[in-house]
Amino acid sequence: TTLAWIGARHPRLRLGTSVIVVPQRNAVVLAKELATLDALSGGRLEVGVGVGWNEIEYGNLDAGARFHRRGRYLDETIRLWRHLWSGSAEPFEGAFHQLRDFAFEPLPAQGAKVPILVGGRSAAALARAGSLGDGYHTSSTGPAAFAERVPPIRKAAEAAGRPMPALSARVTVS
Repeated sequence: TTLAWIGARHPRLRLGTSVIVVPQRNAVVLAKELATLDALSGGRLEVGVGVGWNEIEYGNLDAGARFHRRGRYLDETIRLWRHLWSGSAEPFEGAFHQLRDFAFEPLPAQGAKVPILVGGRSAAALARAGSLGDGYHTSSTGPAAFAERVPPIRKAAEAAGRPMPALSARVTVS
């Protein structure tokens, strides 16, 4: 909601999230919300995604059963979003999502190329950034720790036959 307001008031700004804990949410509803925001903003959305760390928070959101499978849920969700945002009406079969007879609109202005930036510090998050993400996004990380994360991201991208993703960091300004 806030990004929609900002996007309407400031039409030259890119809009981004830092980061959505995707496994705590319904992936299809979130895909629709993000696609709508991208369509309304004329293709200015960048989506930061992660898996979170707080098991109690998952339970409070009625997503506790997903906590120990949250990485797999996010991996599949990224693939699902690309599928939905491409405009394909072909079925999607995953471990968490099975879509057969569906329509998905509006499509994002950027189509399936809405930039997805993966956040996190774990080896799995870094591999995800390289193999599935368009970028890596970090917060509360100094230059030395940030530099250590680049080689595993590059290695995962190369193994997946993908280019090195963009790198992004959130900083706090007082």
